[in-house]
Amino acid sequence: MLIPEGQYKARATQGRLDVSSEKKREYVVIEFGLLEGEYAGQTVLWKGFFGDKIDSGGKTLTERTVEGLRVCGWKSIYLTDLTGITENEVQIVVQHDHSPSGKPYAKVRFVNRLGGLSMSPNISPDAAKAFAEKMKGAVVAATKAMGSQADTTKPEKLTKPKATPEPLSTPDDEIPF
Repeated sequence: MLIPEGQYKARATQGRLDVSSEKKREYVVIEFGLLEGEYAGQTVLWKGFFGDKIDSGGKTLTERTVEGLRVCGWKSIYLTDLTGITENEVQIVVQHDHSPSGKPYAKVRFVNRLGGLSMSPNISPDAAKAFAEKMKGAVVAATKAMGSQADTTKPEKLTKPKATPEPLSTPDDEIPF
């Protein structure tokens, strides 16, 4: 049964360094087991590629792959030793792709720490502050319309959650070649 696209709590069950048969590019392949919900116990693969191509977040494919491995619990510097990848529960983002024959399959697109936002902010702190100030009246009006009250104390600075995880993502075209 094809695992639907979405976010899932998972844990790596095994992995290895491999090379693509067509393009002879090295990558790590990690099998993740889903931990919750209707699809608990099913597995899906993640292929972490290596390269210098920079994604929209300013990181290379190699950096994103290493981050994904670290989130799983990998502590080595040797890609032939993936000991530790089964240590941590993670959040994976599953997307669908198609085999060369056209058959759909599920794959892991992103590997993230559990909790927190899995995306990078696209707004600068100054722009966020300006927009918040602009929207203050509309937010107050909407809050009153709901019959609620809000804290109207102006923050001194833009606040962030204490443990904001570093997002792990790869560029839209996962295979950089």
